[in-house]
Amino acid sequence: MAPLNIIGELAKVISISFRLFGNIMGGAIIIIVVSYLVYGILLPPLLNLFFGLFVGTVQAFVFTMLTLVYIAVQVK
Repeated sequence: MAPLNIIGELAKVISISFRLFGNIMGGAIIIIVVSYLVYGILLPPLLNLFFGLFVGTVQAFVFTMLTLVYIAVQVK
């Protein structure tokens, strides 16, 4: 059973890593698309700042919550 437990623990770390990478990449793509849609206006720098802070905050929250859940399950 030890190999399955080791693989299960590694899968959790890899899953969180891919989820975080995908969400940050998606946020960056949204920033790029919105910036191109409103090109030439003063708005893109403000939108870039807003989306950058928003995406970063949401991702930090999600990553923290998932980590806390995984730790809580291990402690139980």
